Amino acid sequence: MCGIAGCLRGKPFGVQELKGMLDRMVHRGPDSEGVYQSSDKTYCAGMRRLSINDLATGDQPLFNEDRSVALVYNGEIYNYRSVSRHTKIRSTSCCNYTIIILSIYTLDSCFHVDLHLKGHYIGPVYMLGAAVSTI
Repeated sequence: MCGIAGCLRGKPFGVQELKGMLDRMVHRGPDSEGVYQSSDKTYCAGMRRLSINDLATGDQPLFNEDRSVALVYNGEIYNYRSVSRHTKIRSTSCCNYTIIILSIYTLDSCFHVDLHLKGHYIGPVYMLGAAVSTI
């Protein structure tokens, strides 16, 4: 299972501080690391990745098309095929869970992701100009 870390606060939070957190959980995900920091530097999120599925394209954080939504995610979606059809995502790979979640988050007023998904998953979602929510 991958490791996720992050911080949201009213004053700037440095990427180096976040990397320190991620370094402490390298055993959770030795294969890669990804970090996101908001432009005002008050939000940072990152993950350590354990590559079991989707070895080539699973790096995170992942963004929607206009980069207004950022997601760091871990878990499994059991109904990914039907959700992919609902969101009109072309890829139905079981390993594109993050893309599915971003699509739902962007399409369905941001806060109803859990109504569509069956499985176990967690991750912070950052939307420019809005609060961070957790799926």
